[in-house]
Amino acid sequence: MEELIREQVLELRRSTQDRTLVESLEPVVAVAFGVVPLRLEGRSLHVAAIRPEDTVLIQTLGYLVGRKVVAHPYLENVVLNFLQRLYLRDKALNFNTFTQPDFLEDPTNFTRLVQEKAEVAVKPLVELPPDQIVFLDVSMRSELYKLDQPSHPAELISVRSSDLDVPYRLFGDRAIIYRHEGLPDDCRLYLQRSFCNTGLEYEHGVEATAIRTLPHNLHPTEMQIARIGKSGEVTFFIYDHTETAWPGERKSFDCCYYFLSYGSRIRRRLLLRLNDLRVIHRSRVAYQETPAAWTSHDLCRWLGLDWDDEQAPTRPLSR
Repeated sequence: MEELIREQVLELRRSTQDRTLVESLEPVVAVAFGVVPLRLEGRSLHVAAIRPEDTVLIQTLGYLVGRKVVAHPYLENVVLNFLQRLYLRDKALNFNTFTQPDFLEDPTNFTRLVQEKAEVAVKPLVELPPDQIVFLDVSMRSELYKLDQPSHPAELISVRSSDLDVPYRLFGDRAIIYRHEGLPDDCRLYLQRSFCNTGLEYEHGVEATAIRTLPHNLHPTEMQIARIGKSGEVTFFIYDHTETAWPGERKSFDCCYYFLSYGSRIRRRLLLRLNDLRVIHRSRVAYQETPAAWTSHDLCRWLGLDWDDEQAPTRPLSR
C-alpha cells in the first residue's frame, strides 16, 4: 500500500506542475466529480478519479469538458489531498443542488454542474418595535447520505457535540434567560436551536443565538430567517421559497435535495420544526446564571417528538 501511495503521489506531482492542465477543470467541477487531471492525449483527458467505475459520472464529466474522459482508479485520500492543494486551498465550495436523484442524467442540469450555487437574495426586513424581542424555539434534523454506496460509520465527515444547557424558559409574557450577561440592545430575535444530525454528519446539541441582523442562516443557503414583522411574525427562506409563521403558530418545514461531492451523489434532508414563537417585552426579560434543569418536555423538543401541551411532562429529568 505504501508503494502504491508513493507512485500515485509522484505521478500527480509531475502532472499537476502543468498549470494549464490543472486549470482545464474548474474547481467546482474537479471537486464535485472527485478528479484530478493527469494528462491530455489528443481529444482525451486522463484523470485520477475516486470513482472511475461510475460510467454516468465519467460520461457527464466528458460532456462538460468537451473531451473523452479516461478515468484511472486512484486512492481516495490521495485524490482528496491534491484537490485540497490545487483547487480548494482551505476554501469551501457551495455545490449546486437538485430536486431529483438522477440529476446527473438530465442535460438541462449540466450548466449548473459547472457553477457554484448562488445565494438567493431575500431582502431582509425587521419591523418589530425595538422594545420587544422575538423568542424562537426550533428543532432541526439533518440527514446526509450517499446514494451510490451505503454510508459507513467510518465515513463520518463531521462529529460535534454542542452545549446542552437550556438557553431560556418562557412563562406567559415573561422570559428567564440563563446566561451571565444581558442580551445586546440591538438583539431582535433570541433563537434556541436544538439539533440532531444523522448520516455522514453526526452532530447534536442545543445552542442559543442572539440575532442582531438578518438574514440569519439556519443552514447555509437552504434555510434562513429572513424577516421579522411588526407583530413578531417570522419569515423563513426554505430552499426556494418563503414561509411565514406567526406568534403562537407551530409549523414544520421539510426539504430534500441532492448534490454531487467528491464523485458521490449525496442526498440531504432538512427538517425544521417550530416549537414556540413568542414576542416578549424587554422589561419582562430576566436573567439567571444558574442553568435550568432539563425536563422531558425539553427532550421531546430536542428529538422532534410530538407532545400535547396540556399533558407535556415538565418535571426535571433524573441525572
